[in-house]
Amino acid sequence: MFKMRAKMISVGLLGAAAMLPVDLAKADQLGHASWYSLPANITANGEKMDPNELTAAHRSLPFGTRVLVENLTNGRSVVVRINDRGPFIGGRIIDLSKAAAESIGMIDAGTAKVRVVTTTETDGGALAALGEAASKAKKGLAAAAAESANAQAHDEAKSTTTEAAAKLETVASLAPAKAKTVASRTHKAKSFASHTAKRTIVASKASSKTKQLAKSLIQQEKVKLAAAEKPSHAAKHAAKLAAKASARMAAKSVGSKARLASSAKGIRAATKVASSGTVHVASAAHPYAMLGRTPGFMKPAPERRAS
Repeated sequence: MFKMRAKMISVGLLGAAAMLPVDLAKADQLGHASWYSLPANITANGEKMDPNELTAAHRSLPFGTRVLVENLTNGRSVVVRINDRGPFIGGRIIDLSKAAAESIGMIDAGTAKVRVVTTTETDGGALAALGEAASKAKKGLAAAAAESANAQAHDEAKSTTTEAAAKLETVASLAPAKAKTVASRTHKAKSFASHTAKRTIVASKASSKTKQLAKSLIQQEKVKLAAAEKPSHAAKHAAKLAAKASARMAAKSVGSKARLASSAKGIRAATKVASSGTVHVASAAHPYAMLGRTPGFMKPAPERRAS
């Protein structure tokens, strides 16, 4: 929007310059223009350099002379007042202030090919009026831009305030519901914590009971194993009886073997005596005299002589 206004003002100024009589505004110089901005400097005519004023430096034009500077690249022009000397670089014919350079669009480039139009003393008033109009238009444009920026900032602030108020109202309206929701969530959290604590206690109790039961079972198994490893009283008694029976059997077997051996010895001795024909009188009882008690067995006589 502001760029459009600036273009319209520039077009108006160009139209006003074009409407001037040819003998009042004539082409004077062609060359390159540059711009400078030194606010702390004092110009050649004794003024303090103001970059925001439409002024320029020229090597020969009298101070106070107003000239029309046209940018031949884009066709934009501005009227400036000569109040300084320069530029002192070959190929450059005029040195513009920053504001004048902005008016013809040469800030970024730094230099531009221009045409400088001067006037006589009688027609200087027209260019002066045109320069003053351009300066006023520029200042008005800056003021309008500032006012528009202020209005825009005010509107933005108002909009922000309205949005903030609406948000506050929304938050205020939602506060009770949110408070209820938070309270409900807090109650649920407390209930859940209580249930969790109870479950933890039950689990700990169950765990202790389980441990006790396992310990009891382990003890019972140990008792059973010890009982299985330790022989019972009946088993001991049976073992003793079996040992006694085995001893008796062994004793009987040994006695039988001894008796059989003795009887065989006696029989062999009797056979020997019978074959020799000599009868010996037993001085003592025969070792196997007990066999004479057996029915059908000949009892030995106390003495027997051979016939």
